[in-house]
Amino acid sequence: MAQYAGKYPVSAFQGNYTTEYGFRADTEKHSFLIRCNPARGDYNFYCYCYVREWLDRHMEKASRGIRFITPDYKEKFKIPDGDKIRITLSDGEQLDRTCRYIDDYHLEVGSNLYHICEFAERMEQNGNTVIPLRSSLPEQCYVFVQTENCVGIVKKGESGFYRTDIQGGKPSETNALVNEMNKKLGLSKGQAEAMKAGSMFGWDTPAADPKSYDKNGIPVRPKQKDYER
Repeated sequence: MAQYAGKYPVSAFQGNYTTEYGFRADTEKHSFLIRCNPARGDYNFYCYCYVREWLDRHMEKASRGIRFITPDYKEKFKIPDGDKIRITLSDGEQLDRTCRYIDDYHLEVGSNLYHICEFAERMEQNGNTVIPLRSSLPEQCYVFVQTENCVGIVKKGESGFYRTDIQGGKPSETNALVNEMNKKLGLSKGQAEAMKAGSMFGWDTPAADPKSYDKNGIPVRPKQKDYER
């Protein structure tokens, strides 16, 4: 199993304790999702069977993302199926939870199932706040702090920036230095702009999503929503 799984690194994902691998095998009417754990002495093999047509239909719907709303059904933000959110409790404790799409009106947060409105109501009643931790964003990036003409570091999910001692001379040079440093990290201009916006205006705003920018980091017009209450 380890030898076979090692040939397909793209199938790897982080399991409970070690790296595991997922595969799909289709027949005419059914799909089999196979989970492999090469760790010796552990439970090694799981196989889940689905009606192929139903599975494909569910995955197509799930690709539209998971909605998070206010109790009165106003959409706050959307995340891809399998992404994480950060719940900040009224006492300041932070909980990061993976979310799964069930249908357009239900989601799984960690191991708990909710209607999207029920989840919104519970968060509001308990004084909790929720922000997305989008997998499309890096853990951190560099930003040009214009007011101080310096290079700062922004971390995903956190407000504000961390000041550094890096300076580039003139403001235009500092800004160019930031762009070059982010490029070396493999970040797109959209990712950098989204990180900057999230740290300034909140991570639940559309501006904190890389999809809101084109390849040059210029904001694009949002698409019309295709959901109804």
